[in-house]
Amino acid sequence: MSKEHGRKMGYVGMERNIEIMNTVVRLIDVVNEQTYLYEYMDYSDVHISFVPIDGGDTYEVKEEILEDRLEEYFQKYPLVYREAMNHPLYLNNPNDRVLVMCMGEIRHNKASRILFELLNRNLPKWWE
Repeated sequence: MSKEHGRKMGYVGMERNIEIMNTVVRLIDVVNEQTYLYEYMDYSDVHISFVPIDGGDTYEVKEEILEDRLEEYFQKYPLVYREAMNHPLYLNNPNDRVLVMCMGEIRHNKASRILFELLNRNLPKWWE
């Protein structure tokens, strides 16, 4: 739709509408791919293994942290870091792994909220 607006339609505010449409497309990708939920994984290397429990059909997940750069992630998003410090999951289990997951959830939810606010606010005028 943004490409068609750019090619076929000329009106005041067209550039802003195209910019918002492109932002919506990027947010759809980020929310759909859950980019923010798993971004923290780029800041650590973890070896995961599945160990059988008592020789049965059940397994226990074992994590071995090979490299941890979570401080970089915390510094990259200081406002979200502060907000995540009050997240109920972190308050119940205060450790860095839970904190980064809370940060990812906060960022994912914010992206979803912004996406739907932009659609709600702009969709009617895009179809005029």
